[in-house]
Order: sequence, then C-alpha cells, then structure tokens
Amino acid sequence: MHISAPIPPNPMEELEKNKKRAEQELSARELRGFKKVEGSLEETKTIMKWSPILHGVAAIAGILGVLALLSFWFGLATGTTFLGNTPEHAYDDAVVMLLVSIAFGIGTLIHQRQEEK
Repeated sequence: MHISAPIPPNPMEELEKNKKRAEQELSARELRGFKKVEGSLEETKTIMKWSPILHGVAAIAGILGVLALLSFWFGLATGTTFLGNTPEHAYDDAVVMLLVSIAFGIGTLIHQRQEEK
C-alpha cells in the first residue's frame, strides 16, 4: 500500500487568491465618493473624492444666495426682509453667497479634472 503525502500549495497561487479576495471585499465595501488606488501587491488604499462635497456646498450656497436675493427684493417692496434685516443686508448676503457658490463650483470643476487623471 502506497501512502502519498499531500502536495503543498503553491505560495504564488495562494497570494493571488488572497489578493483577488481582498479586491472583491474592498470593491464590495467601496462607498460613493471614494475611488481605489492600486499600490504594490500588499498595498491597496482608498482616497476620498472632493468634487461631490464641493458640488454640494456650491449648490447649497447658490440656493441660499437666491433666497437672500428674493428677500432683498421683498425688502425693497415692504421695507423689511424675511429675517427682519434691512434690504441692504439681504443684498450683501446674496452677493456673498452667490460668490461662494461660484468659487465652490470652480473648485468642483478643478477637482473633477484631477480625479479623472
């Protein structure tokens, strides 16, 4: 009767299996707003994308700027704005919020281009 010893697994095959399993687990856990960056065989990391955050800030600032502008126009007709400020204050708020919205919109475009590379 001949008894054979089990064949030891190939270390490179085991390494490839573990790497594929880790990639599958990482891709299953990836969130929106993150992307995978490959490094060496052992190193895999995720970095956060800034463009969705900047886009959200730009949108909120734009909406607030438009509301402040509407408040300014309402204040010209009635003498007071929605929040009880003077129309001049509402106008200044509208200008600042719309400029912030434009600035964050430009930042969004810049970061989107950098993230594509």
